[in-house]
Amino acid sequence: MFTIYDVDYYPAVSIGEIPQILNHGYCYLLYDFGVLTETNYNEFLRCDRKIVIGSLAPWKEQLYHKFIQSTFIGQKSGEDFYYLVLFGEGNDMQAFRKKYHLSMAQIPFFKNPFHIEKEQFPFLQELL
Repeated sequence: MFTIYDVDYYPAVSIGEIPQILNHGYCYLLYDFGVLTETNYNEFLRCDRKIVIGSLAPWKEQLYHKFIQSTFIGQKSGEDFYYLVLFGEGNDMQAFRKKYHLSMAQIPFFKNPFHIEKEQFPFLQELL
């Protein structure tokens, strides 16, 4: 564990270690599952908010399509599902939304993730 600006980070945590972290009394916990697998899928579904981040860049778009088709077919975005795009054109995002009937948002550029600009607050507040 290490701390930066009063935020505790737990790198490479196993699923079995999560209960210990939950007992620390944090207001918010953000799990980065990396790539979703059968091993961590159930833990992902237990989260209050499920944030799925993908790319619609031409060389990665097929991976996002494949992921949605194989994992979340029939799941709708709602209060607990958020589909986000890291890279992609507006038209690509619009076509993706329409194809899968999903609500999606583009992740804004963060020059320095440890110094949040006021323009970025609405995006982050939406996720909380």
